[in-house]
Amino acid sequence: MKKIFLFYFVCLISLNNFAQEIKGKIIDSELQEPVPFVNIQLSENKGTISNNEGIFRLNIDGYEASHLVTFSSMGFEEFQLSIEELQQINTIVLKPSDELLDQVVVTNKQFTALEIIQKFNENRVKNHQLGENRFRLFHRKRNTFIPEQMVFQLKKASNLKKKERKRINKSLAEFDEEISGSQSLGFYESLRDLYTLSDTILFDLKKKIYLADSDAKNDVDEYQEQAIRKLFKNFDSEHTFKIKIGILKVADSVEVNSSDDNISVGNTDDEDEHQIKPDFSVTEYPKIAYSEENSIPDVLSETKYFDYELQEPTIVNGRPQYVIHFEPGRRKGKHKGRLYIDQEDFALTQIDYQLAEGKKTNSVNLKFLGVKFNGYKDSNSIRFKKTENGNYIPYYANATRAAYVFLRRTLTFIENNPNRSERIKFKLRFIIETKNEVTDEWVLLEHENIADKPITSNNFNTSLEIETIETYSPEIWKDYPVFEATKEMKEYHLK
Repeated sequence: MKKIFLFYFVCLISLNNFAQEIKGKIIDSELQEPVPFVNIQLSENKGTISNNEGIFRLNIDGYEASHLVTFSSMGFEEFQLSIEELQQINTIVLKPSDELLDQVVVTNKQFTALEIIQKFNENRVKNHQLGENRFRLFHRKRNTFIPEQMVFQLKKASNLKKKERKRINKSLAEFDEEISGSQSLGFYESLRDLYTLSDTILFDLKKKIYLADSDAKNDVDEYQEQAIRKLFKNFDSEHTFKIKIGILKVADSVEVNSSDDNISVGNTDDEDEHQIKPDFSVTEYPKIAYSEENSIPDVLSETKYFDYELQEPTIVNGRPQYVIHFEPGRRKGKHKGRLYIDQEDFALTQIDYQLAEGKKTNSVNLKFLGVKFNGYKDSNSIRFKKTENGNYIPYYANATRAAYVFLRRTLTFIENNPNRSERIKFKLRFIIETKNEVTDEWVLLEHENIADKPITSNNFNTSLEIETIETYSPEIWKDYPVFEATKEMKEYHLK
């Protein structure tokens, strides 16, 4: 009897724990397609969004079954369901708001697109302020690194046997063939609280993870280091090596140790080894909030470089929005996209833009010096919501950057052998062509007014060790309500 009671008790606990979270998918009623980045609000200050596949995960701990959850997205009718109703269905259907527009009274004065943007700038300080709040922020970074060409060659070696040189070049050629055209993919995720006070900004890190294969590389330096390791595995030396990069001597700061099986490539000057770097959220979230004048994009500040077209209005949260399409009109304009500005208070509610055809973010062509850079992708999307005190804050932001890099470099290795006549010296020449793409996503999970609350940062975590994993697991964030993982992340182990 006791065993039966224990069985039902365990089942009851499992059901209660399961009931603290709701998962579902949001689709368009007309297109029957997923609706990404829908704002899902449990309360004025707490919620989540759907991911780019329309899937969401919502923590309902502490809320009654009758509590209403609100779904809202640009161009769709606002929709509400109780928690009890949500627990019984898997799919939420949103209806486009086209019909609702006919019932909305649009402002009597018909502004031009430039006049609307001017109104935004005049009201920006009032509308776009972070105030004194605690923001719980989830950050996800997707990093793709594609080495299109990797060529490493040993040059001008002295005191190195012919068979060693041959063995080294063979090993480097195999390395070139192995990695050229491959792809390195990794995901960073982190959760933190950001405190925006009247005179400072504080942050408290909760957790950081890195989802990637153990061999994943993030930049040119990591491939360079791997090539150096392969090089030193092909000959023996009881001494360390100093390195010169071109004419720049860094012998006192960089060493290569090949005295044992664990070849180390490192910096002997460890002055900054334990230095705490500023957390990304300290500058990034306030920047995308447009609370400072120097953070708003040129499409809103340098209107002379763009052409604007006022389009049909739309609805968000029952409020009519101006829709302005823009594209480059002059040489300095680079982006095209859309602005959504509230017709009542002229706050920016959404902005989506990307590089126009033929435009680049940055371009440097110094191939004769061994360097070429081309920023060929730059897309951004920020969505704002209005708080109870009337301010507009970002609840979701997405930024993708991609660049092509060509690098030709020569490293000179000099053995730290006191006997100069026996000292090994050689040059490593390499050519690298890569493409690197990074996507950053920010999700606001909750915010709290702290204007009248004492804040003590003594126990705040400003630095955390990253937890590295090679296979996705739903247990990763089991203790926190966060942004739902994508299918690509969930199937990462299959790669």
